[in-house]
Amino acid sequence: EEIIVADTSNHRIQIFEKNGTYRSEFGTPGKEEGQLWYPRKVAVMKNCGKFVICDRGNERSRMQIFTKHGHFVRKIGIRYIDIVAGLAITRQGHIVAVDSVTPTMFFIKENGELDKWFDCQEYMCEPSDIAVSGSELFVCDFKGHTVVVFDENGNFKRRIGYDKITNFP
Repeated sequence: EEIIVADTSNHRIQIFEKNGTYRSEFGTPGKEEGQLWYPRKVAVMKNCGKFVICDRGNERSRMQIFTKHGHFVRKIGIRYIDIVAGLAITRQGHIVAVDSVTPTMFFIKENGELDKWFDCQEYMCEPSDIAVSGSELFVCDFKGHTVVVFDENGNFKRRIGYDKITNFP
């Protein structure tokens, strides 16, 4: 396994071995398709090794797919997402993006088709990131001072932490 880093201010993706040894990097600064403009989130599609990257592009959030060697594959239109606060891949290979403005989770197929979405406003204030473990989605709620756990169908499962314990996850 490798460590993949979105090097935001340098408009690139860096790849390291688990022990921290530098392997490679890719990215050309710019707002055109295949270029990177302040990349903020990166997730790896383990079934094929492709990278899903969210950056600024010409919009508030742009989603693009690259090969593991950094070659541009496609842009995914995400006009329904304001700001991608978190990005992960489910075990089925769906891209999961969480919007920090509307507290909503979006499940997107690799071809860019929106599969489903869940409104999470009832359970969180401002999502700041997401992780997937098995069939559970762990969403950090920056302003709610907690991690909120959902299943893959958007059902609330539990909270981890609270104010003064997990101040800003």
